[in-house]
Amino acid sequence: MKKTVLLVGLLWLVTVLSPILLQKGETRNFEGETSLVSENLETDGAESSTVTALAEVSQDATVSVDVMVSGKKLSFPLDEYLVGVLAAEMPASFPEEALKAQVIAARSFILYRMTYPPSDGVHDGVPLCDDPGHCKAYRDLSDPDTIETLFGLNSETYMEKIRAAVRETDGLVLTYQGDPAMAAFHAVSGGMTESAEDVWGSAVPYLVEVESPGEEDAVQFTETVLFDPEDLRAILTEAYPEAVLDEDPALWLADVERSPAGMIKSASLGGVVVTGMELRMLLGLNSADFTWELQDGQVEITTTGYGHGVGMSQYGARAMALDGATCEEIVSHYYPGCEIDLLENTAILAED
Repeated sequence: MKKTVLLVGLLWLVTVLSPILLQKGETRNFEGETSLVSENLETDGAESSTVTALAEVSQDATVSVDVMVSGKKLSFPLDEYLVGVLAAEMPASFPEEALKAQVIAARSFILYRMTYPPSDGVHDGVPLCDDPGHCKAYRDLSDPDTIETLFGLNSETYMEKIRAAVRETDGLVLTYQGDPAMAAFHAVSGGMTESAEDVWGSAVPYLVEVESPGEEDAVQFTETVLFDPEDLRAILTEAYPEAVLDEDPALWLADVERSPAGMIKSASLGGVVVTGMELRMLLGLNSADFTWELQDGQVEITTTGYGHGVGMSQYGARAMALDGATCEEIVSHYYPGCEIDLLENTAILAED
């Protein structure tokens, strides 16, 4: 018999979701903007927390989740859906506690979306989809070829790690004042996470700046891209026809205002006010925390971090896990003010 979740709460956070437009073919979304599963990292070891099965019967298994997959509405038990989400959102080579933290964040966001379905009409009222630019990445692990492509010779080990992370955090959800938390996450923060207010213009009490050390070994910690000035001028003037871009490209970007974490909040581009997020999307940059200078006749843009920067940093979670932190400690750090509760305490499980 089909089970559903009936959740109640205030609708004040819904409008935060709409501004997220992303690029570069990355596995990106509001909650976990960049998937790292393509990286071939060696398995990291970390002591497992004491989180074990919370009930004789899985709480996750009692919840049915509707998801648009390749344009078709499908229904999954929450535990099965989380396995496919985790495989798409974080490398299985990451420490166990980081994987568990990712599951808790993903479960929380799924429940948030079920409580507050998107109202933009993208998938006709279905709360979630497999488009990483809109909802959450998902991989169908029923196909052996997909598993082999993702994990190669480590398929058996990595699949068990993923299933264990879901199983051992069964029913654990982040809540804020009793409601499921909108648990955004990203790949690399660059040392400090961003606030939702700075990135999306709406404050969320638990999506604020926090320190995120230990990310320096991430491939995407910094990246430098070069643009031919004339090519860059063409891109910018097409997007901002009123911008006056004179002969010195080093001066095109001025009056830069940054967030405490480093993201460009606003700047003057040839006299036109723009945001770092707008330029990031336009130019396909890793983040909105970047520098701009002229080097050897080329415009050199160097980014720090990878993703929108809000919520949990996946590489920060990895660093914390390697340092001995539990999944509970990780999510408590990145979502201050949230509580870790059981699904049965935040939802009414009802039979249709």
